[in-house]
Amino acid sequence: MTPSYEAVTRPINTKAIGRWRNYSAHFAKAEEILAPAIEAFGYD
Repeated sequence: MTPSYEAVTRPINTKAIGRWRNYSAHFAKAEEILAPAIEAFGYD
């Protein structure tokens, strides 16, 4: 299956930005592992 023209021409959905913070405690171990990449790419 391929995305339809309509799906790929829509603006990016921004409603979920920051929702990951609600689950940050669950990502603590992964964040430790990914810390070098997080810093290298300038993420908070």
